[in-house]
Amino acid sequence: MDKSLMTNENTEFRSKVLSTLRALKFDRGSKLMIPIYNKEEVVAHLVPLTADFTNEEVKLLAEWREANAQWFPSQFKVTEEGTKKWVQAQVIEAEDRILFWIQALDGSLLGHIGLYRFDFEDRSCEIDNVMRGKQDAMPGIMTMALKSLLHWSFTTLELQALTLRVFSDNERAIVLYQRCGFEKVRDIPLKKVVSETMTQWVESENGSEEKVERYFRQFRITKLKYDTQNK
Repeated sequence: MDKSLMTNENTEFRSKVLSTLRALKFDRGSKLMIPIYNKEEVVAHLVPLTADFTNEEVKLLAEWREANAQWFPSQFKVTEEGTKKWVQAQVIEAEDRILFWIQALDGSLLGHIGLYRFDFEDRSCEIDNVMRGKQDAMPGIMTMALKSLLHWSFTTLELQALTLRVFSDNERAIVLYQRCGFEKVRDIPLKKVVSETMTQWVESENGSEEKVERYFRQFRITKLKYDTQNK
């Protein structure tokens, strides 16, 4: 295929994806609700976090973030003020990122899941911020929510692959991803970096020369694999 044609296709694809994400975050007149199914029954929805987010939403995000700090690559003192700044700068204003609430039919929020770090040449992106907020509500909801996000990403955004990274010791999450068809790509060695305000898990640059204290496990699913398992 002609390289200029490929470039034009990638440019058009990038424009379509970014305009879709922007509309979801800033178009206050029509809020998208992606249905989450249990077999053929709609049991919840994916609802985008929008530019008119509320203080109540920020409070939930902060509470859930603090309760699940061990599964984040950066651990620090969580505050509502800091969370609000993060939402505005790192979600709303980030053109290639979106976060969806997992919302029950009664309007209650059960967790969240998102998309981040789009690779427009590869037509892929990373599953981001997968979190169950209410531990005792609706068993299986995270599996159902992830499957709904996969379907929307492959059909509406027309992505060709989705990836994710998870700590290799987060066995519960790994079972979830494998259940949804994700396959392991590699393990990424990590080292711990501690400062006065934060503890971070960062990729080890020197491999075996440094002490490996933990691993990220990277997973991937292609549209072809998704289509095959959902025939």
